[in-house]
Amino acid sequence: MRLLPRETTPDRLRQAIATVLAESRYREAAAEVAGDIAGMPAAAVAESIAMIVS
Repeated sequence: MRLLPRETTPDRLRQAIATVLAESRYREAAAEVAGDIAGMPAAAVAESIAMIVS
């Protein structure tokens, strides 16, 4: 799911949050990413986070 800043409205944000909380695929994906990160050395974790948020 991607919300572009120029297209984000309070209603779209509310809908996105409701979707993420309601659909188990987002929890499952987050758990998978958490497991991947837990197995990384600290420098790799910082690099991985930087790639995700950029």
